[in-house]
Amino acid sequence: MVENILSVRRNFKRRLFLAWAGLIFFIVYLIAVGAAYVVFHTDFFKVDKFEFSGFQKIDPVFIKHFLILEQIRNSAWRLVPPWRWRFLISDNFLFWLGFKQENINLPANLASLELHPDFSKKKVSIEIKERQPFGVWCHNRKMENGKWKIDIGQCFWFDESGALFTSAPSAEGLLIPLIFDENIRPEKLNREMFSIFTRLYSLKNIKIIKFFIKNENLKELEAEIINGPKLYLSLKGENEDLEAVLNKLSGQVEFKNLQYIDLRVPGRVYYK
Repeated sequence: MVENILSVRRNFKRRLFLAWAGLIFFIVYLIAVGAAYVVFHTDFFKVDKFEFSGFQKIDPVFIKHFLILEQIRNSAWRLVPPWRWRFLISDNFLFWLGFKQENINLPANLASLELHPDFSKKKVSIEIKERQPFGVWCHNRKMENGKWKIDIGQCFWFDESGALFTSAPSAEGLLIPLIFDENIRPEKLNREMFSIFTRLYSLKNIKIIKFFIKNENLKELEAEIINGPKLYLSLKGENEDLEAVLNKLSGQVEFKNLQYIDLRVPGRVYYK
């Protein structure tokens, strides 16, 4: 008799537990389905407006689609089936939350990019800074006759930070800073070389035509002065008084009468 009562109680508890478990599962299921419906099939999380700033040459639509692909690549959204991406491209606000700018591989012609989602206003602000042309870097190759010649299609603009970012026409003259390089194209110009480059171009009484980088292992830079000599410089960080030395020397000798000025040895000036 007692055993039957205990058995009935155990069965009742088991059925009660299963009933509660089923109810909880059903509630969780309803919440999940409802949340999915709100996220993917209503306008509650829809971005009403995208604001773009800083755009000059780059198409904002291209940047938007680029950021969508980068966000999918760098977040859990990559687990969403591709057939669901159409809901993301239709501007779901949740997609932009947790956006990490440091994970984005920016296109070469962008210096910076900032994205700010604002749910209260249902908008996403995208601000970029495009790289501006500062000078031209060209790859040189030596021909059989010993003359230097620019490789076709191997000239690139670089910006004020020294980063190469887009193709440029080959150029001559004084209006555009020019660098001719024998070596493999870098993503960014050598910091010391770029520092010398900008400092020399800022001199008022000395005009540089162009710079040459030959064997990069030698850490040396050659420059041509208009109506003047060639200038040999070191890239080993020993050019603190470069401007003062050149200005002083220009007051002592006529540059047009010189063949070269050699500043590669620290504390020494050689000229001929």
